[in-house]
Amino acid sequence: MVESTQSRGDSGSSAVKRKCPPYQQYDDDYDDDDGTGSNSHNGINSSWNSLSEDVVHHIHALMPLRDAALAACVSRSFRRSWRHYPNLTFGMKQLGLIGKAATVDEGAMDLLSRIDHIFGNHSGIGVKTLELHLPWNWNRLDTSYVDRFLKTAIAPGIQELTVMLPSFRHCRTDYNFPCSLLSGESGRSIRYLKLTNSSFHPTAGLGCLTRLHLRSVRIGDDELGYFLSNSLALRHLLLSCCGEIICLKIPCLLRHLRSVEVFECEMLHAIESNAPDISSVDLGLGDQVDFSVSLGDGSSQVKQLRISPASPSYALGKLPSITPGVEVLNISLLPHEQVSTPMVPGKFHHLKYLNISLPAVSAVDEYDYLSLLAFLDASPALETLVLRSARIMNCVNRGCGRIHCDVSHLTREQEFRHGSLKNVTIYSFYSAESLIELTCRMLKHTASLECLTLDTTYGYSRCSSCRSGRCFSMDTRDVLQAQKALVAIRRRIKPQVPCNVNLIVVEPCSSCHVSDN
Repeated sequence: MVESTQSRGDSGSSAVKRKCPPYQQYDDDYDDDDGTGSNSHNGINSSWNSLSEDVVHHIHALMPLRDAALAACVSRSFRRSWRHYPNLTFGMKQLGLIGKAATVDEGAMDLLSRIDHIFGNHSGIGVKTLELHLPWNWNRLDTSYVDRFLKTAIAPGIQELTVMLPSFRHCRTDYNFPCSLLSGESGRSIRYLKLTNSSFHPTAGLGCLTRLHLRSVRIGDDELGYFLSNSLALRHLLLSCCGEIICLKIPCLLRHLRSVEVFECEMLHAIESNAPDISSVDLGLGDQVDFSVSLGDGSSQVKQLRISPASPSYALGKLPSITPGVEVLNISLLPHEQVSTPMVPGKFHHLKYLNISLPAVSAVDEYDYLSLLAFLDASPALETLVLRSARIMNCVNRGCGRIHCDVSHLTREQEFRHGSLKNVTIYSFYSAESLIELTCRMLKHTASLECLTLDTTYGYSRCSSCRSGRCFSMDTRDVLQAQKALVAIRRRIKPQVPCNVNLIVVEPCSSCHVSDN
């Protein structure tokens, strides 16, 4: 009974101590786990004390940041381990600050204060991952904080570094990343580097770097070229919104580079790559960029290509020669394409998967979907076609959004034949005359076809698989278009479906769109 009373007293005292906010008071003195046998947790503490320091570090490293900080409040072993905690991820969400400040600036300053406190009690040794996420809409930035954080964390052994700073549009401060911290032993172990909204002027490469992601980073052509030439282990390169890059040159020295992604670099005019094993390219630049991926003999190893937006003439006239071995092609087509001369497409001899997305059209016009037969004609080995048809918009200007392609070489039905196509999926299927005709021609002249899916919705999440329990929203006009499409499918397409083809029709959910219906 005496022990029980004493335990209640100790536990009450410990409960008060455990009310300390995480990240701030974890370094206070706690004597309830000193292993002296003076408290009720002696058995547990003895068990922890019997574990080796490496085992404790390993267990601690598996905890999320908040849990690791709480553990450091109640265990001396974890408290010692906290000074070497390897995975530091700092942001408003990670530190539980979302919604706790009156203004963005107040929240950001609270975030910096907490991070500063944590780093003040961290040795800087053993950090493997550092992620720093400052509010993107913060108006002011004290760069001295960021410099201090990086100086502590970038030490031998760090492997992943992410620094996401406020957007240039909101923050007037131009942060110049301290590239000197990456030189010598400190940067040799870095394998992943992601920087946003900063200036980056490297003076050396990173020998172990495998992934590089720069977003809204100010870096010149020569600086980027030098950095890439000295980062020979690089496998993945992603550039987005880097407005000072004019010509991206990827050297042949990058023998391990496998994927390149470039988006919204407004000044970029050319991409020249001689890296021998690039297999995946994703370009959100359109066809205004002079793009070439080749070896010295003119060959290309690109197997997967995504390009958006692009004109049909570019897609069919140039891409087959630029990436002749492509097997997966995702392309978003530009509107207003006009081809005055007959289009003579090249051949995608190895293309197996084709995904075509079309932009919105007016309510009074439609695309000439039969022009897409040129893509099938250019892809004799194609097995899967996914078409995201043009969404109907309320546009009163007649003629907007129409694609004009000369398909005179395909006007006779008997000239279109395809012997490899097995699966066709059309999203946003509606009752456009040329879309119905395109579908019927594929059914009639594709002997290999096994499955045809016509989705009268947008192909997005359904209530059966969505956390919200609701399908993707469709307004009254969208539902009306879907109903017209269902009538067209029943009357004009179903009678054309061979017995060996599985027809799947997806219609708006009656539960989620009952009010619209």
